[in-house]
Amino acid sequence: MARSLKILSILIVITWLSLLAIFYTVEVVVFKILTVSWLRSLLGLVIYAAWVIAWYACFMRLASRYARQPSSARG
Repeated sequence: MARSLKILSILIVITWLSLLAIFYTVEVVVFKILTVSWLRSLLGLVIYAAWVIAWYACFMRLASRYARQPSSARG
């Protein structure tokens, strides 16, 4: 139980830090390069959507891998 709580906490922290990196990237790179407001908004939303999809795929892969293991192998 303690191990899974530690792993879950680490995943939450990594996810949060990567979201901050995405926000920083959009703020620094996209807002400085593009001057058209609608294009900045569109690109920011596309980057955020790609981030959400990537993390969803990672979590689903981890969940399916963990669900396939027999209970004795989980520790």
